[in-house]
Amino acid sequence: MTTKEQTNLLSIARMRERVTKSQLEEVGAQILVDLDKQLDAYYSFNSDEILKEAHRIADEACKEAQAKVEERNRELGIPERFAPSLHLQLVQCWRAGFGGTAEKTPADGETAS
Repeated sequence: MTTKEQTNLLSIARMRERVTKSQLEEVGAQILVDLDKQLDAYYSFNSDEILKEAHRIADEACKEAQAKVEERNRELGIPERFAPSLHLQLVQCWRAGFGGTAEKTPADGETAS
């Protein structure tokens, strides 16, 4: 292989390297955009019928259990302000939630503060 052929091959290899790096940068940028979209997505319990039904069932079960707890508190003579209680809390994690922060979903009829 002559020196000129080696130079030409090296030149072609360098051009391919630049093109490949450019393509990788574009693909990487698109992956980051897609990731940001996924992380920014907010999935509400109210946006899906199955999740909404699961929430309704859990809420009913919690209310039934709370009624039993309240009855037992009365039987034991525990003052209401000191009595144990049960509450359903739905936590929906989103981008900020990955650091341990989460948003509490307000119950029906309540407004978020």
